Amino acid sequence: MIKNTFVTGPAGNLEVVINEENKTLWAILCHPHPLYGGNMDDAIVRIVEKALSNQRISTLRFNFRGTGFSEGKHDDGNGEVEDLLSIFNWVSDSYKPEKIIIAGYSFGAVIAAKATPQIKSDLVLLVAPPTRAIRPDFFTESPVVAITGSQDDFVNNKDLASLVEKSPNLKVTVIDGADHFFSGKQTNLYTIIESILEEQLT
Repeated sequence: MIKNTFVTGPAGNLEVVINEENKTLWAILCHPHPLYGGNMDDAIVRIVEKALSNQRISTLRFNFRGTGFSEGKHDDGNGEVEDLLSIFNWVSDSYKPEKIIIAGYSFGAVIAAKATPQIKSDLVLLVAPPTRAIRPDFFTESPVVAITGSQDDFVNNKDLASLVEKSPNLKVTVIDGADHFFSGKQTNLYTIIESILEEQLT
């Protein structure tokens, strides 16, 4: 069942779309940079949503503050972490799920990574996380899986290798030939997400 609604956030109401598949398994999806056209209807976010839904995982995708019908103003990734924490708390209180996944693409992956030390999720899924904005101390508790492309201009391979070396909870899957937008590789992305979910949640 798909439902459009609002959740109260720290800067006002946040616009959300819920696809309820399962009472006990939930995933929260974070979209790419709103100042460059990113929102919860982004094509990659929808691919992640579809892969999750096909595994019978309920999903909630939402617009960060100042995007779509969400209230407030863009806050350079600081207030957006608070937005995610509010959504996480709302899902936890409203549904009391057994497991919660946090997933983010690009800017959304950075927000998910920054929020990881403050929440206890069962899996953090980072799709094309820009490495310049990621630190190893983000990954201390929850298992984290990052999916990147070998041709992604926002991912520095040396920085990525350093992150893996310093972060025992971090695993990385690289899609050969994929750019930041997974052009021509979206089917590969979908298949890999399904495999990660089967591995991590069984």
